[in-house]
Amino acid sequence: PQQMMSNSDLGRLLKSDEIQNAVRQPKRDRQRRVLKKNPLKNQAIMTRLNPYSDVTKRNAMLTSRVNQYKRQAAVAKRRGLPAPVDPRPKKQPVAASKGKPAKKAATKGKK
Repeated sequence: PQQMMSNSDLGRLLKSDEIQNAVRQPKRDRQRRVLKKNPLKNQAIMTRLNPYSDVTKRNAMLTSRVNQYKRQAAVAKRRGLPAPVDPRPKKQPVAASKGKPAKKAATKGKK
């Protein structure tokens, strides 16, 4: 077989001015794809999608703690052991405020 090119220095040919003027410019600014995060595993993303999810997650956690306490208390009662500590917060009595009394609404008088 006979060669198609007399000079096979391809790198030098491609870098020549004649070919570089004919070739389009390379694309330099490529946009990267944003990695999609799973909201079921990532609480920050879930909160962005559903701001109420923090409340529901906390309520579910507190409910599970109370249910766990009830199960442990029932087992302790059957076995005759002392009851575990209740995880629910103790309610504080409401004390009278020592601050300034509330301001009365300004009345408009006729002059």
